[in-house]
Amino acid sequence: MRYSWTGWCTAWMVLLLSGQQLWGQVVTDTTVVAEVVERAAAKVLRSRDIRSVSIGVVVDGKTVTRHFGELTPGGGNPPDDGTVFEIASVTKTLVGYLVAATVAAGKLDIDEDIRSYLPAPYPNLAYDGEPIRIRHLLTHTSGLPGFLPLAWNGVFETFAPDVPARFHALEQQYGKDDFWEDLATVRLSEPPGSTYAYSSAGTELLAYILEQVNEAALDQQLETILTGPEKLAHTQLKLRGTGDAVQGYWMENDAPSPRSFNSLWGGGVGVTATLPDLLRYAALQLRKEDPVVSRSHEILYTDGKSRHIAYCWNVWRDKYGTSYNHHGGTSGTQNWLYVFPDHELAVSVISNHSGPKTAGKLNQTVHRIVRELVDTRR
Repeated sequence: MRYSWTGWCTAWMVLLLSGQQLWGQVVTDTTVVAEVVERAAAKVLRSRDIRSVSIGVVVDGKTVTRHFGELTPGGGNPPDDGTVFEIASVTKTLVGYLVAATVAAGKLDIDEDIRSYLPAPYPNLAYDGEPIRIRHLLTHTSGLPGFLPLAWNGVFETFAPDVPARFHALEQQYGKDDFWEDLATVRLSEPPGSTYAYSSAGTELLAYILEQVNEAALDQQLETILTGPEKLAHTQLKLRGTGDAVQGYWMENDAPSPRSFNSLWGGGVGVTATLPDLLRYAALQLRKEDPVVSRSHEILYTDGKSRHIAYCWNVWRDKYGTSYNHHGGTSGTQNWLYVFPDHELAVSVISNHSGPKTAGKLNQTVHRIVRELVDTRR
């Protein structure tokens, strides 16, 4: 996620999903599911700032996709199953899956000191002798800043019209050498593992470590371990520009935002996918018997309250049982992916619009769908 909205979105989820009894039977009739999706889409499209929305549901092994609105204002061009979207920070869950696969293969231990894989000693990446470990990168508890360079942090908090152009310029100017120099300036304020603080810088380090361990670029690992075997033909990691992904809009801007430009390793953002591919990926996450999936869903950090983190997944326990979710956002697109393995249900919602309220509106849309598919069937 490229925004500092994590706490805000968390509050929404706690409010919407708090403390009720476990759900009942799930609707599995695809005609009914499609009607539920259409009602939810109609509701969110009443917001003037949501120009299009694509919604996909996996339930009991069946898939429903629907698309609404226009990709460009007045263009008469709704998205469809072939539309390629930037999935932004949902990329991190794919990286988490690769880490889980590498651990399962016996090639990596999540309790290892990350410095054993870095190109310099980095004595600053420890606090009172406690180093940052791989598990801390997976759970955003490393103590690293949200972004490197530090100039990226806070850019989106102004919500100014020129935010997309400003961020894109910063992205283009930054490279791997700059990252390593900036990493040496980081100072930890407490032992790693103490506090959750969302960090794309940390997941970029995960991607780098995977490349060292598996001796292959991250895009090659994705194809070999995930997208090839699962037939995700339209899911790719595209660094330094996301190619054929549809462009989106920032707030009320008439001009589309630049596409993401990741000049690092691809651990934070950079994957593009179609909605059907996202649902195939979600279907994989529903396979409880898959050893890599089950490992990637292991809770590695909890604050003792509502926050639980697995291999880059947010984990929620509420009236709907245990669910796994992640948000992704750029200056032109936002999406949520939710999976409920115990009930063979997953929902993906994507819009090519981005603003301070978009994440909450799309999150509400997910829960409208879940409520209709589940709560009304008690």
